[in-house]
Amino acid sequence: MGLKEHKQVYDEIHGGTKSILVRANERNKFSLNDEEILKLSKWAMLIEEHYSRPMDIEWAKDGIENEIYIVQARPETIHKGVKKRTIEIYKLKERKEPILKGIAIGNKIAIGVKNALDILKEGYIYEGYLKYEVEEINLENLRRPKTKIMMNVGNPTEAFRHALIPNDGVGLARMEFNYANWIQKNEEIKRKILDIAIGYNSLRDFFIYKLAEGIGSIAGAFYPNDVIVRFSDFKSKGRKSHAWF
Repeated sequence: MGLKEHKQVYDEIHGGTKSILVRANERNKFSLNDEEILKLSKWAMLIEEHYSRPMDIEWAKDGIENEIYIVQARPETIHKGVKKRTIEIYKLKERKEPILKGIAIGNKIAIGVKNALDILKEGYIYEGYLKYEVEEINLENLRRPKTKIMMNVGNPTEAFRHALIPNDGVGLARMEFNYANWIQKNEEIKRKILDIAIGYNSLRDFFIYKLAEGIGSIAGAFYPNDVIVRFSDFKSKGRKSHAWF
């Protein structure tokens, strides 16, 4: 969705293009529909297949013809020279009494983050500087057990990171965790529910789409391995106060 505060249009007087403000009703619409997204995805796969390498592809949609065009395709270089797959484990070497607790920014240690109070949800904030160490594990050389490694994944936003760990798929993807992490069901978000559902025909459509997108993200991250999803009965006692129902 994005803010989309400005857009480029043809300048019929001076030629070329110019930047103008986007009207509110246009900002609250998706830039592309599902059919256009699928078309772009197929084009990207064909381009990558043609060049036999990952490609950095840029596209544009003409405002008059409403047609989508590929305007550039070049070899993707952001991962050039990237080291082998590794996992980093951060450990504090000393402890202090935390001055604030909340949810972690990530699985790393942040130093001097100016907006930490705004983005922290689970984790700890300490005063001053604490010594720490980083353990780097090379995933390429890990010995695998005789049994299959089936992971427990509930947060779609973490799925692709977890999929880098050697595994044989997902043995449990709980729908209620997907619901909580992806759709943001908590009561603080409920007040902003109409804002986060902008662009959808109804809250019901938003709920269904996001639920499918979350499960699809987990399945896509671990493909072609199996992903077992445990459905939820969404008991009315725990959900009836939510704006979706």
